[in-house]
Parts: sequence; C-alpha cells; structure tokens
Amino acid sequence: MVLTTGKLFSANEEEELYQYLKNYCIKKLNTGKTNYVNELFDIYKSSLKNSRNLKPGKLSPWEFKNIVTVGLRLREFDWVKSFIDLYVRYLDPQHQKNATVYNMANWHFNKKEYAQTLRLFQQVEFTDLYYQLDTRAILLKTYFETQAVDSFFIMLQHSGLFSPETD
Repeated sequence: MVLTTGKLFSANEEEELYQYLKNYCIKKLNTGKTNYVNELFDIYKSSLKNSRNLKPGKLSPWEFKNIVTVGLRLREFDWVKSFIDLYVRYLDPQHQKNATVYNMANWHFNKKEYAQTLRLFQQVEFTDLYYQLDTRAILLKTYFETQAVDSFFIMLQHSGLFSPETD
C-alpha cells in the first residue's frame, strides 16, 4: 500500500494523501475503468486501519456509504457487515441510525435477501436527498427482482418517471 512509510507524514498530510488516492480511483471508475474498484477498496481499508484522525463523529455518512458500496461491488459481504457494525460509531450520532439502516438494507439487497431489504427501508428517514434517491433506486430494483409489478409501477408513477397513458 502507498502509505507504508511509517510516520513520515503528519496525520493531516496522511489523510490528504488518502483523499487524493480515493479521488483518483473514483475518477477512473467514473470513466469506466472498473479495475480501479479493487484499488479503491484497498485504499479505504488502509485508510481506516492507519488513520490517526478517525474519532467518533469524524466519518461522514457519505464516505461510510461509499465504503459499503465499494465493498458490496466486490461482494465482500463479511467485511462490509463488520465495517458497518464497527465503524458506525465514527459517524455523528444524528446520522448513525439512518446510515446503519440504509447500508444494512443495501447489504441485504446485494445478498438477494429482498424481504429484509424492504423491511429495513421502511425505517429509513429521508432527511438527506442522497439517501432518498438511493433508497428509491434500490426499492425499484427490489420490486423488479421480486416481480412486485404493482409496487414497481406505483413507485415509478409517484416518482414521476412513469405515467400510464389515459384515454
């Protein structure tokens, strides 16, 4: 890993270097270079392990969600579950419940455990636009996978993405 140089950098410099590495990988992923997902996952794991700045309330809910998403893309289910359980305490207390519920629902969705996905998504509070949009996307996929056609089209209609033609 890139930052195996011991304590040559201050904690803030180390954090900045990890952020540059994450941003580089994300940029590559956004251009279709999917092999960078493994690199990004390794960087996330290394930054969590080596961070001297990680304290309760320090991890953002979006970074938390991104780490889970990358782990799920690699089907690292055990690691992701452990991450959620261990690192939720590093989120601001006001974000802990939503982050846990949303990310566990996403975890269940990726494991094709759709009943648990639906049950958990009933508990997500839509205080954040990103949680709302991502929850709707995963719910639509869940309805599609479970062939819940009525729920699928009702949700599409309420989101404004689908309007049945009327005479």
